[in-house]
This record gives sequence, C-alpha cells and structure tokens, in this order.
Amino acid sequence: MCGNLGGASVLDVLRRSFDEPSPGDQGVLLGFGPGFVVAACKLTRA
Repeated sequence: MCGNLGGASVLDVLRRSFDEPSPGDQGVLLGFGPGFVVAACKLTRA
C-alpha cells in the first residue's frame, strides 16, 4: 500500500494494470482523495 495518493492514485493503478495486460482488455480507473479530489480514466488495451 502507498498511503493517501489522492487523484494520483489513478496513475498508480494505471502503472499496475500494465503488469500483465491482454489485448482487448478494458477498464475504468477511479481515484478519490481528501476533500473532493477525483480522477478517472477509461482504458482499452490495443
């Protein structure tokens, strides 16, 4: 665990998701932080 990353958690999960990707995989990443910090990303593996 990395502690409270806030909106940067999306980038951390993105890095982890590319460890073993498969072509055509899809996903949605959401990160919530203190106060009202929200970040999102929709992914499709080519």
